This record gives sequence, structure tokens and C-alpha cells, in this order.
Amino acid sequence: LSPSLSWSARRPSASSYLTCASASARRGRSSSKCPTRARYFSATFEGVAIGDAVTVDGRAGKVLEYRKRGLVRVEYEDGDGATADVDASTVEVVTPVAAIDVTESFSDAQEKAAAPLDDCFLELPPDQLAEISAMIKFEAPSAEALACLPRVDDEVKVCDGEERFWTVVRKVDGDKIEALVVNALLGGQEFAKPGTKIAFEKRHIYMIQVHLSPDGAPTEEQGPARFLGRNAAVRAHFMAKLDQAAVQLEIDHPDKPELQNAMKAMKHFAEGTNSVPVPGGPLTVAEWLRAEAKRDPSILDGTGLTDPEDIGVFRMSSLERIAQIGHDAGTGPMQHADTSKFSIMHDNLMNMSMSPRVVAVIFDG
Repeated sequence: LSPSLSWSARRPSASSYLTCASASARRGRSSSKCPTRARYFSATFEGVAIGDAVTVDGRAGKVLEYRKRGLVRVEYEDGDGATADVDASTVEVVTPVAAIDVTESFSDAQEKAAAPLDDCFLELPPDQLAEISAMIKFEAPSAEALACLPRVDDEVKVCDGEERFWTVVRKVDGDKIEALVVNALLGGQEFAKPGTKIAFEKRHIYMIQVHLSPDGAPTEEQGPARFLGRNAAVRAHFMAKLDQAAVQLEIDHPDKPELQNAMKAMKHFAEGTNSVPVPGGPLTVAEWLRAEAKRDPSILDGTGLTDPEDIGVFRMSSLERIAQIGHDAGTGPMQHADTSKFSIMHDNLMNMSMSPRVVAVIFDG
């Protein structure tokens, strides 16, 4: 996410597949440093693709290539190979060109992300490995992100095995994507020219550049209504889950009073505050909210959200941030702090807010 284009003052997700300046997945040549160029590209060339059959002021022709400053070169049918550079905004597409199918040849980002590190890296000391892991490890969008992204006009980074490059999405059909190449590639590929339309699948996506409209920002009234720590219905449901877990704990571990005492303390704290831990995190809460909103739409009253299927949930603060606040020192960066003991506050209703699904994916802390 490009923070300058976001309608939220909060920082975007730390997941590198949704950031502009990611340090991950640096193996292979990268044809673009930052996807803001893709946004300019999308607005400038109006979605016109190389090979499109078009008309310009009534004259039929075909788009040959992109030129500078939003111009496209068109070869006219009524002349002896006559061409002209025309403004893309004046071009009317009659027959869109078929996309070049690269499904079988492109790298599968999900497989790359799941693959273990090379053995040579595992020989490094743990502290050194931690410092360089972002540079040597592939990352790819989560299943939750790919459930609602990308959308038309979003930008996605893909790889043909040699070069990684940005594309602008023009069509989404389930897992299938059609997009226009943004970068001039170096390998002489069939799709090397900017403006070439290619077809691939969501599994090929390494990064996503998302743009949010200012019109989607919650109002001053909607923001508090989306906070789940104060939503009575949500709290009641997950408090009941906590009670069930306490009963099951007594059954499973009758000889471990320390666990039962910890559970009682957790329940006591939850009853007097906005705190209700949810082991499954935002995905569990969102799944329940979608089902509940279909049964009882009033649960969305005041939130500005109306479509149950478009409800997402995000954590407002990262685990590192929560640990920093709760740390004894109270100030300064926590380079090697153990954050695990703060997870109960991370996956907690007091740290969650509902939103449209795309927003939740981007801003989850």
C-alpha cells in the first residue's frame, strides 16, 4: 500500500507483499523499484493494450506500442502501413487483444514462499540469519488477501523466472487474472513491451499494490462503532467461548491448578474491560461476523458496513508495538524482546476493528 494514497492515518500492514519498499524476494532481477509508476501508467494509458483493434476519429487501426506522455502508436487499416502517435484517451477499443497465457511458465509465488531456505543460510548464526531473512526469503500474499485482492486497476508483481515486474490488473475472474505489463523487460520475451496483455493466476502474485479511495474512510461516528472491544454482541459471543474453554480446561487438566487460575484471571480481567482474547484472531472473528450479520443485520448498525460478505477484521496494533508498550523499559526499540507473552493482547477484541475486507487485509497489525 502506498501510504500517501491511503485514507487511513495508520501505517499499512508490515507484510511486504502489500508494501512499496519491500526488501523481500530479491532473488532474480527486478524491473521496478516502486509501484507508484504503475499507478501513473494505469491512469495515463487508459487500459489500452498493444494489439487492441481500435478506432481513432472514425479511422480503424491497431495499437502497435506505447509512446511517451500517454501516447500510443496506431497503425491504420485505410493506409499503406500509415501510423500515428495519438493520445490514448482518444482511442476507442473495438476488439480487445487476447492475452498471452503465461500460466505454465511463470513462477508460483506460493510455492516459493513455502519453500525452505537454502542449506547454506541455515549454517549462519541465528542473529545474522534474522538480520538478512527479509532479503533472502520469498513472501507472497496470504489466502485471506487473495480472497478479496487484487481488483481491477490494482498493481501486482509477478515473475517469469528471470525478471520480476509490475503489471496493472484489467480483469479478475476467480483465480484468473489479465493484466498489462508496466515495465520494459530485458530478456526479449514475447511480453517484454509495456502495454502487453498477459494472463496468469493469483498464485503467481508476489506483491500487490492497493489504492483506497478517500470516499471509503469511516466517519467520526462509524470509527467507534467498528471497534469490537465495545460491541456487546461480539463480546458476549466470544466471552461464551472463553467460558467453554475454561470448562474444558478443568476437564482436560484437573491436576494443573495454575492453568485454571490463569484462565480465571483472564476471565475476570475480560469482564471489567474491553479485553476478550480470541485464539483464532481476526479471521475467526470475521468469519463469525459475516455469518451473524446475515442472521442479524443490526450488528452492523452505525458502522457504515452493509454487505456481510465484505466484512473484515484487523488488529490495530502489531505484536511488537504491544510488547513495546508493555515492556518494563517502556521506551526505545525492542531488538530481541520475547513478544510471545503479549500474544493474548494481540489477538484480542480490544485490539480489533471491523472494516471492508480489503482494508482489513492491508491494515492488519
